[in-house]
Amino acid sequence: MMMTLSIIYALAMAMTLAACSGSGQEKKETISKTIDRQTTQAAERIEKKIRTPLQKARDTRHLGEQRTDAIDRAVSGQ
Repeated sequence: MMMTLSIIYALAMAMTLAACSGSGQEKKETISKTIDRQTTQAAERIEKKIRTPLQKARDTRHLGEQRTDAIDRAVSGQ
């Protein structure tokens, strides 16, 4: 949560600086690219934080299913 707020703050500062500087199109494009890059990085971090626990849950479920199957095979083999 704190990282997200920091990113939002950084983006707001970058946009403020871009709005205050009237030194030409080239500088605005550079700032725009920087904001796009930071936004993409933030999205990737957020996606990873969401996907990691989901993947761990899937892996755990898969291990449970394998264990159940192994028990079923052992019981049916007796």
